[in-house]
Amino acid sequence: MLARIAHLSLLAAPLAFGAACLPAPPTLAQLTTQIFEPRCSASGCHGATDPSRALNLQSDAIASLVDVASVEDPAVPRVAPGDPDGSLLYLVLVGPVGATRQMPPGAVLPAEDVELVRRWIEAGAAAD
Repeated sequence: MLARIAHLSLLAAPLAFGAACLPAPPTLAQLTTQIFEPRCSASGCHGATDPSRALNLQSDAIASLVDVASVEDPAVPRVAPGDPDGSLLYLVLVGPVGATRQMPPGAVLPAEDVELVRRWIEAGAAAD
């Protein structure tokens, strides 16, 4: 019996070690500082200066993004926690979606920034 328990703990050790080596998912604060503020809200597109877009990434990103139907396609949420491929935010960062052009306009985000957004959504799109 003790040999079996020792064997099981040896099997579990790599799993625990592997989980500890995974980078923590990015936070909304990190995304806001690194991506949203400099590229999305500072331009006036998704900040407090343009309330007609109903997407304020400057002061209330979580309420504007998570589990909110998109204006472009109400059947697709802006961010579906746990589902990057079902989230308009992620989809428009990787390419145009229907009539919605790729974001941000005029410049493609670096792949590592798009990956941060994908990982945040995949991890549940927490407020922080």
